[in-house]
Amino acid sequence: MKQPTPMPNLSEKEIVHFWERVDRSGGPDACWPWIGDRVPRGYGRVQYQGKRYSTSRLALFLGRGIDAGMFLACHTCDNPPCCNPAHLFPGTNSDNVQDALSKGRFIMPSGDSHYSKHSPERIARGDRHWSKRRPDRIARGEVIHGSRLNAEKVIAIRQAYAAGGETYDSLANEYGVSSITIFDAIKRKTWKHVA
Repeated sequence: MKQPTPMPNLSEKEIVHFWERVDRSGGPDACWPWIGDRVPRGYGRVQYQGKRYSTSRLALFLGRGIDAGMFLACHTCDNPPCCNPAHLFPGTNSDNVQDALSKGRFIMPSGDSHYSKHSPERIARGDRHWSKRRPDRIARGEVIHGSRLNAEKVIAIRQAYAAGGETYDSLANEYGVSSITIFDAIKRKTWKHVA
């Protein structure tokens, strides 16, 4: 099994920049979601010195001084983007699997200890997926780092387009974003939570 990448030596500037991409507005007991890039399953990823790192492992290292260099960062909250060090503990892949099994997050096929990483039995889908169980923990809209739009602008964009006379390009120029961003907001591919 591949071992996790050892922790990088980060400068103060890099550490500050890391924590700027963590939403800590909920307070010390809440989940602190990573608002930067994420992998499809919701876990945050960041790159330093040409290597990729899990944001939860870095948060455990930076927040609690636990060198998770040779371990995974397991979540007590079961919220993949969470970077609150109080919600994380170091563990091996086996520890993580046992934690998931004990919480009913996935079931190993009976009698098969060599299950696939992506087997249907392992991955929580549909109503069992964390995003369906805890939609309040999903970073949306202006909370996402680098977002140029907010709920008020999206409503105005949708109203202007619906009234006619505006194109995707004209709205993109007006709001300083790409026409694809405007298209996605109007067609509700993004900003679905804005009525």
